[in-house]
Amino acid sequence: MDASSTSYVLYNTGTEFWTNLESSKTVLSIANLEREHTMMVPRELRFCDAPALPKGKDFHLYFTYHCSSPEREKMKAIVRELEFKGFRCYVFERDFNATKSIAANIRYAIERCLKIVILLSSAYIKNEWNHFEMEVLTYPKNDKLFCIPVLMEPCDIPPFLKYSKFINATGAKETWWDKFLYLINGEVIKLPRRKRFHVFIAHAPSDSSMAEQIADDLESPHIGLVCCYPSRDFKTNDPFSKSLEYAMKRSVKMIILFSEEFVNHYWKKFYEGKIRIRHQISVLLDDARVPTAYHNIVTIDARKDKNEWFSLLLGAIKGDSKNTLNFKS
Repeated sequence: MDASSTSYVLYNTGTEFWTNLESSKTVLSIANLEREHTMMVPRELRFCDAPALPKGKDFHLYFTYHCSSPEREKMKAIVRELEFKGFRCYVFERDFNATKSIAANIRYAIERCLKIVILLSSAYIKNEWNHFEMEVLTYPKNDKLFCIPVLMEPCDIPPFLKYSKFINATGAKETWWDKFLYLINGEVIKLPRRKRFHVFIAHAPSDSSMAEQIADDLESPHIGLVCCYPSRDFKTNDPFSKSLEYAMKRSVKMIILFSEEFVNHYWKKFYEGKIRIRHQISVLLDDARVPTAYHNIVTIDARKDKNEWFSLLLGAIKGDSKNTLNFKS
């Protein structure tokens, strides 16, 4: 069929668009139509400002707002610009699952999105706020949620958000857009080309819980790194050595959790001679005898209180030489 003779007729039915292509009819959801429009822009002309998503997250941002308010069109313009830059956004009226309740949809969005953008207006506070607040307050990890309130019109700010940094978007875009982008991105370290993870965490099976805790903190919205560690990310059907090679190759830096079990059973078998020292950070979990090659390498002592050593670990990941400790045998 000649592409030049192809014609599309769009019918707005409120929740769906119908496209008539010759004699066939195909239903296109609003989500697909908007994302297809973005993807039609050549890759070389699109920005890639969005950070990588950690495991368990499908979207960078969840937008919660009042569906029938005048601010809805401004929200759509914001989402279009962000998705053009590579961000994945969850918009309730576009992405909700009609087979689930409102509460279930909100809970899904909270779980699968990195940050939450709350577009505040009088109508939103009067209608949608109670649903959203209830799900947030009952969410098991609500202390790790990253909410960005955006004031769309002069209105009362709910007490729950009183101490959050909010964006005043009641004025012209140039007065608030840069601040909004900064809150979305924070100080996230961008992944270089061909890298999939910021950090690979090497550990023994008995230290899986420590690896999980470290990754959970590093992948929180407040830090925004992408981690990989064997007990969570290695496929059980693949040889360990194959998964290890991929993880080290695709990671910018590597954290080694030194414990007696790791040194005695895993170091020589899988790791010795395969690591580029300048890209690794060693962390001491117990009184293990650290390999000789690491005696002059910066090592963080995690036998102390976490408040003392985690900031040192984060500084080492970000390349801050002032936030490191030297290991003494």
